[in-house]
Amino acid sequence: MWGPPSPTHEIHIEGAPLQTRKNLFNFTEERAGHNDYDFYWIDQICIDQRNLQERSSQVGMMSEIYQRATSTLIWLGSDSAPLKEAAQEFTQSKCIHALDTMLSDQYFKRVWIIQEILLARSIHVLVGGNYWISWFNMAEIVQAPEYIFRTRQRIMSIMSQASLIRHPEPAPRLLPLIDAIRCFHEHGCEDPRDKLYGLMGIIKENERLLVNYAKPKEEVILAKPWSSALEP
Repeated sequence: MWGPPSPTHEIHIEGAPLQTRKNLFNFTEERAGHNDYDFYWIDQICIDQRNLQERSSQVGMMSEIYQRATSTLIWLGSDSAPLKEAAQEFTQSKCIHALDTMLSDQYFKRVWIIQEILLARSIHVLVGGNYWISWFNMAEIVQAPEYIFRTRQRIMSIMSQASLIRHPEPAPRLLPLIDAIRCFHEHGCEDPRDKLYGLMGIIKENERLLVNYAKPKEEVILAKPWSSALEP
């Protein structure tokens, strides 16, 4: 889950309290009582973020998690009136301006969305409780020649790699590490190590790094030959 780290809100998992970001709290409130899926896998809940060994191990398994998931949900939240209006308009008319409003959301600037989108079996974008939108319907419009808005370059970099990674199936065509870094270096993250770790699921296996959050940030980023490619 994404969003500002504070303020936090308390939820309960099997009776135990857990402090979460507002965005995740809103999601749990919205989906409570719905039976669309048997269960959800949510990293902030399913990974003990304070345990560096567990965090390292689970992040290293992210590609397997997304590839095996029945579906991936992109939750854009429930607080933004412009987003809700755009989702309603796009649902009704496939309006390009409405699509651009949704794709301009901060969510799509995160490095973690890359493997979420590229490795998922199916994807739905959820805005509030009323609007479920197929990501693949959105992708068709993004790739159309008339889509020329400011989000095009960032989103198109994901779309172009999606066509490569998903074809031929069932074996995904993975990327060299340096190519992935150059392609997606503009995507942001809170921890600079995730500029690398957040891409491991789409990297060729013989070039993947061992995810280790016990390593200092400088050792992961600055001491490697790809450090210049990570600069803005």
